Amino acid sequence: MNIILIGFQGCGKTSCGRRFAEDIQRLFIDTDEIIGGVHGSCREICAKHGEAYFRMIEKRAVKSLEAVDDVVIATGGGTVLSDDNVAILKKRGFFLYLKERKGAVRRRLFNGDVPAYLAKDNLSEDFEDMYEHRKKIYESIADHVVEIENG
Repeated sequence: MNIILIGFQGCGKTSCGRRFAEDIQRLFIDTDEIIGGVHGSCREICAKHGEAYFRMIEKRAVKSLEAVDDVVIATGGGTVLSDDNVAILKKRGFFLYLKERKGAVRRRLFNGDVPAYLAKDNLSEDFEDMYEHRKKIYESIADHVVEIENG
């Protein structure tokens, strides 16, 4: 069975996932690294081709994991927006939600490179909508929740 890490961008899925996989002696896979190795970063893809194109590539990356077993997988923050992605991953593993406080997510996103999928002219409202929408999805599909403190 795979252990699949879900949560907001920057909550530690990759860094925690690597350490966890090493501790339990499993392979680590990051869907963003699968995508980035072929197409470039999420930011680059979204800026050049749009979010819909990025989500299509993301679905391909998730589909490529259908046959893997006994690994730790870090997903992109929006991977769970696709019911198809959730169904594929749920058949193959256990969802571990790294839950982070809204304020910490907000500070990180607003103090760094604002994600391409948030409208610059309506940043606060877009963030609130995105946070609440994704949080509900994460909570509804999680098999286990780990409260984390980042910032």
